[in-house]
Amino acid sequence: FVEALLGWLGAEIGEPEIAVRTKARAKLGALFGTELNHVLPALGRLLHLRIDAARDTERTDAGPDAYLRWLEVLAQERPVIVALEDVHSADTSTSELAEAVFELAERAPVAIVLTEEAAPGTVGAALRLHALGEHGHRTSQIGLGPLTDIAAEELLAGMLGGDVDPVTRKGLVHEAEGNP
Repeated sequence: FVEALLGWLGAEIGEPEIAVRTKARAKLGALFGTELNHVLPALGRLLHLRIDAARDTERTDAGPDAYLRWLEVLAQERPVIVALEDVHSADTSTSELAEAVFELAERAPVAIVLTEEAAPGTVGAALRLHALGEHGHRTSQIGLGPLTDIAAEELLAGMLGGDVDPVTRKGLVHEAEGNP
């Protein structure tokens, strides 16, 4: 979720805090207008930014609410797709926020895409089962297996053309282990 917010801000993990803070104030200010002071401290905490020390102590649980509000306002402009990769490695707070996004998708044009390795007993597996059980009318499950070596070579050729020598191409296909 943090990477999605950073990407929307045009920032990256590891970027200097002042740059991220400046981008956050500018983009979120344009989106929220007078509501900025209600969401910026909480979203800033999610991004580990020092926004306003006085407000920082007000509500430590406001991050998820502010994040949902951000998605909701974005969805008023155009449909939003939230993609979460490798949810088999997700922690509980990520899962809880994802469940809240499922609820938001019931009333706003928001879609959530999850990828996971089939790993029963993980937080990600529980999240998938929650989506299928509670939001089955809006949920599709697509099982994907690894690419064959031939399909991986075709994909690589389509992406890079003939710019990769055959030995390097075979090495890349082997290292990818079927992952596109």
